[in-house]
Amino acid sequence: MKMVTALLVLGLLAAGCATEQWSQSTRDIFVKECIADMQEEMEDDSQVGRHLREVGISAHDACRCQIENLEAEYSEVDFFQDLSSFEQQKFVEQVTNHCRRNLLESPLG
Repeated sequence: MKMVTALLVLGLLAAGCATEQWSQSTRDIFVKECIADMQEEMEDDSQVGRHLREVGISAHDACRCQIENLEAEYSEVDFFQDLSSFEQQKFVEQVTNHCRRNLLESPLG
């Protein structure tokens, strides 16, 4: 019984911890795509693009925030196997908005 209790406690503790980092190849692909999208948005004349440029937030800063938040919430396997493509897209959009808000409120210096 003690072993079962110990395993349950370890499982609960692990559930509250950040998940492991994604593989380097997946991180590289995600960051490359993210940076391309962010640079395109920052070069256009949208209000968000102008504001990001004005406060000095780089595409790399925004994408680093996104991958760190993805890794904190899901393991690579869970993200790609357990979530539908719609759920993946929705979560990435939530993370993107979260990172933009945080970076715009506290610009990097």
